[in-house]
Amino acid sequence: MGKIWKTILLGLLLAILWTPLLQRVSGIFNEARLKGAYIVPERPEFSVDSFLGGSFQKKYEAYENYSFGFRPFLIKLKNSLDFILYRDIDNTDLMAGKNDVLYSRGSADRTMWGKYYNGREINNNTLAKIKFLKEKVESGGGHLIALMVPSKESVMPEYLPSSYDHAKHENSDYEDFIAGYEREGISYIDLCSYFRKLYPQSKYPLFTKTGFHWSTYGASVAQDTILKYCQSLLTLPIPYYERKGVEFSDTARFADADFEDLMNLYFSIQQSKYVYPKLEIVKSSLSNHRPKVIIIGDSFFWQIKDLRKLVNIFSDDSKYWYYFRKSFPLSDEAGSDMKFLDVVQELESADFVILESSMGTLGEFPFGVTEYFQEHFENDKQMRSINGKREQFNLKAANGKFVCADISKNNIVIADREKAAGWETFSILLLPDNKCAIYTYENKYFSAELGGQGEITASRYKIAGWETFTMIKLDSNHVALRAANGKYLAMDEKSLRLFARADAIGKNEKFEFMQKGSK
Repeated sequence: MGKIWKTILLGLLLAILWTPLLQRVSGIFNEARLKGAYIVPERPEFSVDSFLGGSFQKKYEAYENYSFGFRPFLIKLKNSLDFILYRDIDNTDLMAGKNDVLYSRGSADRTMWGKYYNGREINNNTLAKIKFLKEKVESGGGHLIALMVPSKESVMPEYLPSSYDHAKHENSDYEDFIAGYEREGISYIDLCSYFRKLYPQSKYPLFTKTGFHWSTYGASVAQDTILKYCQSLLTLPIPYYERKGVEFSDTARFADADFEDLMNLYFSIQQSKYVYPKLEIVKSSLSNHRPKVIIIGDSFFWQIKDLRKLVNIFSDDSKYWYYFRKSFPLSDEAGSDMKFLDVVQELESADFVILESSMGTLGEFPFGVTEYFQEHFENDKQMRSINGKREQFNLKAANGKFVCADISKNNIVIADREKAAGWETFSILLLPDNKCAIYTYENKYFSAELGGQGEITASRYKIAGWETFTMIKLDSNHVALRAANGKYLAMDEKSLRLFARADAIGKNEKFEFMQKGSK
C-alpha cells in the first residue's frame, strides 16, 4: 500500500511540475494579465556567433521565464503572500504605511526629507526662464499660471511609515518655487497649501488609500479652483458646470487605485468606497467664451482631463502637453508627437499657459518647455511677419473649387473642395524682401518640393527656401504665387493638384484670394 501511495504522490508531483509547460504549449486556461509596465522579451533567433558568445542563452532564458505557463497566477500568489506575511511590495518605489496606505518612496523622500533637492541656483535659473515665457505670453494678451500640485504625503503624512515621523529638511524645491513666483510676479495657484487646509474638513477623500495621484474627487476640487482663477482673469464668462452630488462605488475608476494595480494582488486593500462627483455642464453656458489653454504638466492632470468637462469649457484647439513629450487634445482622441507642432506659435496664441507640477516632479519641472521656447523664440520671430499681421484666407482656383491641404492624402495641396472649412483655411506670414509663407491650421507650411516635380505640399514645420513665396496681386480679388524656383503655382487640370512649374500667369495660375480677417 505504501508503494502505491508513493507512486501516486510521485505522479502528482510530476503532473504539477509539467503543468506550466503544458499550459505554455496549449494555453488551455485563460490567464489574467499582469498590470503595470512589463517589457516582453522577443524570442531570440539562433546563430552560431550568439550561441558561442552566450547572448543567445541569456535572451532565450529571459524569453522562457516570461512565457512559462501560469506565470501571472504564480506572480500574483507570491505578491499576495509577501504582502500578507511581511507587508513587502515587489516594487522599489512603493511602500505601505500605517493602515496599509500606499505611498511613493521617492516622492515621500523628496517631500519629507528634502532629498534630491535641485539647489537654489538651479531653481532660480528655472524661474528666470519661466518669467521669460510669462512676458512673451502676456505680450500677446495671454496669461501664464504656475500650478503647484500636492503630493499624497504632503496632505496626509500621518499614515507614512514610522521612519518618517521625525522627517526634517532645510531646503525644498517647493518653497523655492513659491517664493520665486512671489518675487518674480508670476501668477500661481498653490494647491498644496489649499489641500492641506481642506483635508481635515473634506467630506470626501482627496487621495485614495491605494492611489498615487489625487482621487477623482480631489481632481474635481482642483478643477474648480483652476477654472475660478481663470475666470477671474477674463472679462467674458466661460462655460461652467454644476455639482449634482456624488456617486459611490466599490470598484476604482480611472487612476484611483493605480498603486494597487501595480502590486498585482489577488485581493483589494482599499477599504472605503470610492467617490465620484457628478458634474453637469450648464447647457445655457455653452455659448460663452471658450479660451484657448495649453497645459504643460505631469500625470496629475490626467485625472482632471478624465473628468471630461474641460473639453466643453476650453477651446477645441486647447492642448495638454504631457511632460512636454506628447500633445493631447482635451477630448478622448489620440495624442501626437510634439515635433508636429509649432510650439512657439501655440504658446503665443494661447489665452492661458498653465505650467503644472506635483511636488514629486519638481526636479524635472517645467519639463523642457521654457528652454525650448527661449531657444526657438528669436528664430521663429524672424520667420514671422515683420508687421505682426497674420491674415486668414481661402483660395479658390480656376475650376471654382477651394484649395485644400488634404491631411488624409499626405498633405497634398489640391483644388477640389466645394466649401471652405479648416483644411481650406490658411494664414499668411509676411517676410522680408516681399516674400511670404503660407501655413495651415495645423501649423504646417506650404512647400514647393523642388527636389521632385515642384508639387506643393503642406508638410513643413519650419520656413526655408522652398517654403517662401512671392504673392503677386493681379486685381482686387485675384493673386498669383511664385515659388523659390521662379515658377508660378498652377492647378493641374487632371489631378487638380498645385505645382510650381508655370513660366507665365494664365487661367490656372490665378487664384481668388478670399480674406477672412486679420488675427
